[in-house]
Amino acid sequence: MGKTALNKKEGSNIMSNLYLSPHRAIRNKYIQNAIKSSSKEEATRIEIWEKIKDWFCGTNTIEALGKLYDLTHHNDKSDTESAFKKVSAFYQLKKMACPGHQDKFWADIADNEDGTYTFSFSIEDVIDEFKVVYGNTEDDISAIKKRELTNDSEILEKNTVIGKVKYDREQNKLEGISSANQRRVGLHLLDESVKQKMAIYQGLAQEWTSFQMKCFDYYAQQRSSLDSINGLNMTSVIGTADEWVYQFSQSINEIRTRTQKIHAKQFHDTINNFKINAAPKLLEEIDNYILENNKKYPLAYEHVKKYPSDKDMMSNLKVIRELALNFKITGLMSDTPDAGLFLEHLRLIKDEVDIVWSSIHKNDPKQQLDQGAYRDCARGVLSQLWSFLSAGDKEKMLENMEGQFGQRLRGVVELAAEEVGQNEEDRILISTIYKYSFLMEDVVVTLRNDLGKEEFVVGNPENIKQLSELINSEIQALLQVGIDLSHYPSGGVDKTVLSY
Repeated sequence: MGKTALNKKEGSNIMSNLYLSPHRAIRNKYIQNAIKSSSKEEATRIEIWEKIKDWFCGTNTIEALGKLYDLTHHNDKSDTESAFKKVSAFYQLKKMACPGHQDKFWADIADNEDGTYTFSFSIEDVIDEFKVVYGNTEDDISAIKKRELTNDSEILEKNTVIGKVKYDREQNKLEGISSANQRRVGLHLLDESVKQKMAIYQGLAQEWTSFQMKCFDYYAQQRSSLDSINGLNMTSVIGTADEWVYQFSQSINEIRTRTQKIHAKQFHDTINNFKINAAPKLLEEIDNYILENNKKYPLAYEHVKKYPSDKDMMSNLKVIRELALNFKITGLMSDTPDAGLFLEHLRLIKDEVDIVWSSIHKNDPKQQLDQGAYRDCARGVLSQLWSFLSAGDKEKMLENMEGQFGQRLRGVVELAAEEVGQNEEDRILISTIYKYSFLMEDVVVTLRNDLGKEEFVVGNPENIKQLSELINSEIQALLQVGIDLSHYPSGGVDKTVLSY
């Protein structure tokens, strides 16, 4: 006949009994749930906390509930940091329980054939065995790249910034990194072809070092957090029911090694796979021009002078194109674009434009000062570069440049240009910073044109009024392209940030 109705008196008797103790008051919601449920399964469902709350006598309820939340939520992530949160929560929740209930907590760590690991856990009669796969290299690399760059690892020498790191090919070491830390930055993982390019373009050395620093911090933070858990002695759990915690700590070391190797392979592929078959005659003309103008292009000059007969080595222009075109390191073709990487590669494009422009007008100094003609030349170079990219890549770049990222970065560069203009007498430096501002507009214009979109006036950048509004990553991004704001009135910027 369907649901059995309770008369008012019966309901009143039940409700009056609920107020005999706090525990019965807590269970009131389950009686109400049973009365109102549309199925027996729904009526008899009891939350996890109701099943185990009596195990935690004398424990901070809020803290225990917090651990339970960490354990049962965000199960779709496979990076190591997410797994650490569950491992930590499970171990601490177990130790919060009274000794008589701790044997109901079971966990295990197992390695998988693909290099990942599985953290399995269960709580008897409460949570059935649940598996968490972690150590997915792609997820870890993504998480590492999103970290803010710090020198907590002390890999950089004192008073050195990432923008000053460069690769010394003669000594096979990174300048700006102490001797004790050279092994940490993983140069042994790179082959000679990549190191040759790092010697020419220090931005590559900085990009490599930046990832290694973040990688070290990412895994070291998890290990140190694990070791700092109250009452946990990593060596004392070996041979006990908690040995899985030790196994997890060891898996972090293995995952870090694998992540570094996979990232090194990606780095190699990024630098080596993209090829441009420039005409030998054009390359020779460019190299000759660089040799004649050695003071203007010192890095390119050193390269051309050092490898004049090496047919396999690319000219400086070829290096510029290869790096600027490879979407994995432009910092502009992902959902989380990187201002530092994008400005570095914008510098490469600027250098190419300068070389082409100077080569065309080397006998006409007056024409070299024509800003409008220079921008036409820049747009021609950009259009040539875009021809090597897929429509999807170009759409993503345009989306980022027209969106919040592009507006903010253009505002940052515009503010920096104002500061440089007000505080510097170096006309070349002033001209250079304004070129970045123009080039970002030209990136938008040429991408729209290449994609067949209607022409429009590029909107205003974000209005940033003073240096104190810049965040650390933006200051570092400017520093990597030679714009050091620490010499100017700070306007509220923390000087320790500027000199990091």
